[in-house]
Amino acid sequence: MFAAKFTGHIPRHRRLLISLAGLLALITIYWALPSVIAEFLQFRLALAGFTQVDIAARRPSRDELHIDSIQANRRFGKRLLVVRASGIKIRYRPLELLSGRLTSIHIETANIESRFDEAAQSMDETGDESGPIVFDPRHWLSELPAEELSLEHLNVDFQTSGGGIYAARAAAQVLDGKAMLSGEFRSSAKQPFIFSAQTNTNGEFTLNVLASGHSASPVLDVTVRSEGVTNGALSVNGELQASLEGIADLLKPWLESGRELPPVKGRLESRWQGTIPVTDHNLDTFELSSNHDLRIAIEAPNGSVRSVESQVRASASVAGRQIRWRIEEPSTLSARFTGKSNARSAPAAVIMFPKGVAGVVEFAPEGLVFDVAAGSIARLSPIESNGMYLSALDIALTRTAKFLSDPELARWNFEPFELLMSPATLRWTSGEIRIDPVSLKINALARGDAGWEAKGELRSKSVKSIVQDKRLLTGEVSIKFQGDSKQFDFESVAALSQGKLLLTGRARHRLSSGRGSAYFDLAPVVFGESGSTLKQLLEPWPYPVDLHAGRIQAHGSGSWKLPTGDGSREALRFRNKITVKAEGLTGQFKTIPFKGLDAYLVLSDGLRKVDPVRISIERLDPGVPITWLAAEAAVTAHADGSGYHIDLHRFDANLLGGAVHAVPGQWDTARPGHPMILNVKGLSLGQIIALEMEQGVEGSGTLDGRLPLQIAQNHVAIRGGELHARAPGGWIRYQPTGGAKALAEDNIGLQFVTQALSNLHYKTLKIKADSTPKGDLDLRVELRGHNPDWQANRPVHLNLNIQENIPMLLHSLSVAEDLTERVTRQVQEGYRKKQ
Repeated sequence: MFAAKFTGHIPRHRRLLISLAGLLALITIYWALPSVIAEFLQFRLALAGFTQVDIAARRPSRDELHIDSIQANRRFGKRLLVVRASGIKIRYRPLELLSGRLTSIHIETANIESRFDEAAQSMDETGDESGPIVFDPRHWLSELPAEELSLEHLNVDFQTSGGGIYAARAAAQVLDGKAMLSGEFRSSAKQPFIFSAQTNTNGEFTLNVLASGHSASPVLDVTVRSEGVTNGALSVNGELQASLEGIADLLKPWLESGRELPPVKGRLESRWQGTIPVTDHNLDTFELSSNHDLRIAIEAPNGSVRSVESQVRASASVAGRQIRWRIEEPSTLSARFTGKSNARSAPAAVIMFPKGVAGVVEFAPEGLVFDVAAGSIARLSPIESNGMYLSALDIALTRTAKFLSDPELARWNFEPFELLMSPATLRWTSGEIRIDPVSLKINALARGDAGWEAKGELRSKSVKSIVQDKRLLTGEVSIKFQGDSKQFDFESVAALSQGKLLLTGRARHRLSSGRGSAYFDLAPVVFGESGSTLKQLLEPWPYPVDLHAGRIQAHGSGSWKLPTGDGSREALRFRNKITVKAEGLTGQFKTIPFKGLDAYLVLSDGLRKVDPVRISIERLDPGVPITWLAAEAAVTAHADGSGYHIDLHRFDANLLGGAVHAVPGQWDTARPGHPMILNVKGLSLGQIIALEMEQGVEGSGTLDGRLPLQIAQNHVAIRGGELHARAPGGWIRYQPTGGAKALAEDNIGLQFVTQALSNLHYKTLKIKADSTPKGDLDLRVELRGHNPDWQANRPVHLNLNIQENIPMLLHSLSVAEDLTERVTRQVQEGYRKKQ
């Protein structure tokens, strides 16, 4: 009875104690709830790799908990991710708390900031053990601890490594197994984009982006489908379509500061499928294959390239830590250049890949490793623009090129590789250059913390030049180069004519300022040694000049300033200076021999200006022997090719026993004005007559005078030239021989002439000369004197008009014969008239 009574009824005081204990448990749970939830959130965020997690929560009500703020940080190498949330309201059912389920989570504001911290040191990353399982919406939607999740204001600020900024403002909601996110984002270019994304428990994720100011069609449309996890791998497939014109502004923040993208049009389509491991971080089981079609057109607002177009078909397959990629035929890259001859309807240059281009990308501990397979060929179609023509050209990779990249630290490096270019011809209006196969060795090409650097060598065993259908030098050319993000340096060696001519050069170009300079040296060339003349040295030599002795050397320099490219229409500025020095040259020009020629020339202004020109010649024989000629001048060619401006400082020469001196002055051959005056002094009439070596003619006397020369671009003409005999005059003796003597016996007029000139003593000998641009010379000769041996010292007065072609006159030098024939003819005509 007692026992039954005890077990069937709880004393009143014990019921009170149980009630107090339950109440105490509820109070304890109530007071501990913020800490429990905070610990739970910290645990989940820590699994995701976040550190420095701070949570500030209020005391809960019966079914609601308020969290004032959450802040957490995470570092990815040198990238820092900061997450802040405020105004968090969590609703729950008290009886379901132990199951970990919540009724709803409402977040008023969440801020996510991702910035690049260059000064930070790289740290090991920790991450969520679930790995890529986040790509499976069915997984993370089912894992949400709440039936409903809403986010009123989501603010995202993302900074690129180059300093560009992306900013997004959005709202999100998860309800009934469906998640939706919508809002807008802007790049630093302030181009707004409207986006919406949604996913649900069937495993499909879609993203749709519209660009303000463009058509209503999406500029970006992405669909990703997950088909569940099998054997620890998530099966996915999807496709992407993008309008490049619409999303071009998205690329601007990734460019360096101050650079602008030119107008871009085109479309990208991609498709992929494969499996992603989700149970661990082992990428060896990662498999994905994809195909891509890209069409892009870029219009350049200024510069030499007017537009660029590309059509690329590519495929890629991912297996573990390797990506095998291939650019398929008929992928092309084409460009059009500015210029009147460049038709807009057809591209000026096209690059094709006749065998395709293939390679491998590997995820290595030191970063990404790219391999481009040996034998890859890029074919450049013929280019014709602005009067220039370049033949088709194949560029082949002779051995596999390896490229290492660390994208996070913006570092990359090429291992040494070599390109081989097929023979090519560069042709312009007046000539061409033919180049045999060219090898380009890249010994170093890398980018590090201090910027990029490059080093290599370009070599061709045969370079042939042809100017105006005449082949010039042939030889081997080698150019070594090295540079970095600040400047480029070049060293070149050209061994021409089987190494007998050696031309070396060096150049430097500063990238920041667009300024550069170059220097070259032609090693002294000595003619006559080992039997080498100019024609033998430069065989085949197309010009009518040859050198048999002496030496020539040259050196030059140049500088330039490239346009800034800011649309200011600034032109390329180039300055140059070439110095040529010749010593003791002996040779001939056409049939004119010369000896002891020394010259000093300085060419500048794109070879349009030669200042000074200093020439001295020991002997020159164009038909009239000239000795000790010396000249100094400055010559400038007009930019339009219409002629030259000549500034003569000095001209002196000795000939025919006398001297010629030019009065210093300036002339423009395009607009002939006042003539150049040649003062003639002390010419020997005896030497003039002796030039012809005509038997029976001799004379004496000294001639002085002046020859005004009208200088034009293609001719030199005499205008009002005068020569006269110096007092007291001289004599002329003519004793005909042979046929002339026999003719005089039967011709009374000719007898009169021969008798008068048999011993003519003249006091007056005047010559007036004019010539035409074609070289036709008109001489008016006045001769006054007497013959003491003829007709009692009868006075003799002769006026002669002589027409001759100067080139032919110089060639024949028939001065005495012409004088005799013309005097005889005019005397005969006068004698017949008297009869």
